[in-house]
Amino acid sequence: MEKRPTSLDLIVAADVLVYIGDVARLFAAVAKALREGGVFLFSAEASPDVDFLLLPTQRFAHSLVYLQRLAGANDLAVRMIEESVLRLEKGHDVRGYLMLMEKMRLK
Repeated sequence: MEKRPTSLDLIVAADVLVYIGDVARLFAAVAKALREGGVFLFSAEASPDVDFLLLPTQRFAHSLVYLQRLAGANDLAVRMIEESVLRLEKGHDVRGYLMLMEKMRLK
């Protein structure tokens, strides 16, 4: 994505953020690759207290505040947040977010 500036209309990262702790570089790359009005859709496991946290499952969880902060820092407007059960882990719900962000248009 870093090598294809303003070339994409849609980036989807379903079940990807769980394998990355600090997603700041990912958000910067997404913002660089998207055209104005382009959309970033992703899922993230929920971490209530810290920006990101490695869980006993060896997956990362991210806080909503952290994801929203990264969006704002990268000119991505949060258009939708849906709290959801992302999957079952050993018979228990794994809660998280489905998010849609849009690359803001220049004024």
